[in-house]
Amino acid sequence: MDMFTPDNVKDILSRVREADKAAIFEGNTQKPLAIQVVTLALDTAQLSTNPYRIGFPFKSVYVQSATDSGVQVNLRPNSQESFQGSLPLKLNDAFSMAQPMASAFLDWTAQSGKSITLVFLVNAEFRPGSTVSVSSGGVSINSGTAFTQTNTIVNATATSLLASSTTRKKGTIINNSAASIFLGPSAVTATAGANQGLELAPGGSYEWTNGAQLFGIALAATGATEIFVMEET
Repeated sequence: MDMFTPDNVKDILSRVREADKAAIFEGNTQKPLAIQVVTLALDTAQLSTNPYRIGFPFKSVYVQSATDSGVQVNLRPNSQESFQGSLPLKLNDAFSMAQPMASAFLDWTAQSGKSITLVFLVNAEFRPGSTVSVSSGGVSINSGTAFTQTNTIVNATATSLLASSTTRKKGTIINNSAASIFLGPSAVTATAGANQGLELAPGGSYEWTNGAQLFGIALAATGATEIFVMEET
């Protein structure tokens, strides 16, 4: 085990402080690149054989925004060759490396009307997550800062319960009626077919933590059914 003397410690800490002062001086005089923001339109496919090149070094990348939660691009660090695996990136994803990457290559499938914004950090890591509030008696996790609530009528035609959203934290559906409804995509059906919905029985509730649009439908024999919907943002 290494033994330190007061002089050793003073000398080591002095060098650390000098490095910090040098970094501050560089920031004031050289203004080195620290953060780079790239927004991409994804209407046209960018193949892995002809990727979009990120031509500057960075240590981490964060998906700041996207048209919806289904938007995706793939990142290959340092090389576009097939030996290099790719990392899928979606809304709120973050990726960091211990050492800076010299460059990266992005590819994606055609996603009409979609876009994505990536934030690249040259010398720092980014760790997105929920806000944690520490208060007397414990820890609470905030899942949003606002909410709306509505009563929606569902019948035998697919009805939108929650719109597509990039800011929604959670949606809650409560079936206050005396008959089941069925949840799913715009082509959702009640009892059969490839798009048969998830049944929500009378008195049941369902939490939707997805940014995509959610629809509901009732059996034709049921008639109009009132559903309570709460959306947290």
